[in-house]
Amino acid sequence: MTAPTPAWQTLLLDPRDPLVFGDGGRIQPVVPRSIHQLPPQATAAGLVRTRLGEGYGFSSKVASQLLEVKIRGPWLAEAKEDGSLDLWTAAPADVAVSGDELVPAERISCHSQEGVTLPEGCPAAIHFLTPPAKVNGVKTRPLNFPFWPLESVIEWGLGTDPNRLPQRDQILAMQERSPKDNLPPIVAEHRIHVAIDPESGTALAEALFNSGGQRYAEGFRVVIEVDDSAADLANAQPPADKALRVLGGEGRLVRCQARPGPTFPSFDAYRPRIEKRIRQIAGSGKELYLRLQLLTPGAFGGWLPPDQPRLHREKLAALRLPRFQAVSGWNLQAGGPRKIRRLVPPGSVYLYGPYDSHAELLAACEQLWGRSLCAGLNGDPDSFLAPPAHDGYGLVLPLPSTLPLAEAP
Repeated sequence: MTAPTPAWQTLLLDPRDPLVFGDGGRIQPVVPRSIHQLPPQATAAGLVRTRLGEGYGFSSKVASQLLEVKIRGPWLAEAKEDGSLDLWTAAPADVAVSGDELVPAERISCHSQEGVTLPEGCPAAIHFLTPPAKVNGVKTRPLNFPFWPLESVIEWGLGTDPNRLPQRDQILAMQERSPKDNLPPIVAEHRIHVAIDPESGTALAEALFNSGGQRYAEGFRVVIEVDDSAADLANAQPPADKALRVLGGEGRLVRCQARPGPTFPSFDAYRPRIEKRIRQIAGSGKELYLRLQLLTPGAFGGWLPPDQPRLHREKLAALRLPRFQAVSGWNLQAGGPRKIRRLVPPGSVYLYGPYDSHAELLAACEQLWGRSLCAGLNGDPDSFLAPPAHDGYGLVLPLPSTLPLAEAP
């Protein structure tokens, strides 16, 4: 039996108020705490499955079927006047800022005398990608705002000159925190609340708590793509067309609008550009590599994606991995917290290769385009935990690349 053809639908979510997203960790009483700027995968999937389940009536059987519903994203999107959407995704981790310049990472290697303990399963000849500490005597710094327009992310991955990067000036402007006219699409907004005694209706003494919210700039939305073709919901009524839905914590509301079709671009839209880049690399005499950048957190159970067709760990040549993200949650069945997951952050970069065949590299890019590197990993049906790929973990942007220049001695 062949798998059903994905039938993507797009949910466009317009926040009415700053959204609050947690990670299952303890909330500090006064210190502002704001971890996520976009909904975590489980939060986005929860909204989607709740929306679909409303038309069917919830039961254990329905809940199990809803685990087959897949999401892609969530994405940040800028809504244009003509109704179109410009996607923003995780910025690449192999970039830093120096003055008014975007600086690419260099390649470094660990020697046997350096006393470095490599992760389990890491090839001995692995290279690491890291931006230089200084450029022309000026220290580099990481990106302040972790999202770029998708077009800019693609061009960076294809090796475009940083000075010619699409929307370069806008990207650099968002790295400055002070000028109000350069505020990024998402800014933190912290609020202090007081607990109310339900009997007296008055404030409880010293019962303060905070919510670290995210306020979205005008025109920016949250986008979640949904595919329910694999779920057996044939007898379900259409989802209730509610204009407002709760997303995240503190009961924050979003306007919800459904659109037919996907939002993430198809591979064919970029096939000519990718083919051209493969020819450019081959014509320069350099070796061909496959560059994989995570667009959503990777839930691999470790630091390395599982082997895929055309993608094997022995071909891993270099990587750029920022510090892991820890998330948890609450198991309603067990009445307790879920196991903590250590996620590979979005923006992380893996380089596989070298590839001898142009056709093989192009086929790998096409096969993995917008797909999840968590494919094949299981969830936990007994606790109603979906497979990571169904919750949109590990979505990847595959592009042809070269091995970056080595660090200057």
